[in-house]
Amino acid sequence: MKNIILALALLLIVNSIHSQDEMKTLFKKDTSSIKKKNVYGGYGAPFVGITQMDGKMATIVGGKGGVIINHRFGFGGIGAAVIGSNPKAVSDTIKTKAGNTDSLWIKKTLSMGYGGVFVEYIFKYSSPIHISIPLNIQVGGVLGGGDHSNIKSSTVFVVEPGINLEFNFYKFFVPAVHVGYRYLSGNYSSTLSGVYGSLMLKFGKF
Repeated sequence: MKNIILALALLLIVNSIHSQDEMKTLFKKDTSSIKKKNVYGGYGAPFVGITQMDGKMATIVGGKGGVIINHRFGFGGIGAAVIGSNPKAVSDTIKTKAGNTDSLWIKKTLSMGYGGVFVEYIFKYSSPIHISIPLNIQVGGVLGGGDHSNIKSSTVFVVEPGINLEFNFYKFFVPAVHVGYRYLSGNYSSTLSGVYGSLMLKFGKF
């Protein structure tokens, strides 16, 4: 573990030293000069994605926004909602028109909402295609699927490490494809934790 931490620290230092001074974009030939001193920027970014929740597919919607220092270090606030369904068979049975009995299925909505802070490091921001590594730390709640669900309403603590593949479309617009892992503490950590992916649209000064 110590070797991994030292390797990551060395990589961050080398990237900071050799980072380019101009932001190159995919759809514009000219570049914008960046002064070699502390530069502050920021952005806002809506995002939408998919994940699994309680073994079913679910949709993620949310947004984040924050400050960027020296084009590399970012921090700010983030919030998201995860909405899925949790169909369960009711133990009671109902009679069909033919006189038989059958289980009654009820589709309940299972959802989570959470918000908090994020930190990230951006590698080679000036390259038209580059990566960043964010870490989200959040708190929120789970809204269970009713009496027929094994998931009950609960408060959760959420940690989400991930990686972004970012594209400098323009100086003010950097969309990103994000893949991360959602870890929840508490009773439902094994049921509601999992991999997720999203598309993020960043607007701001980078």
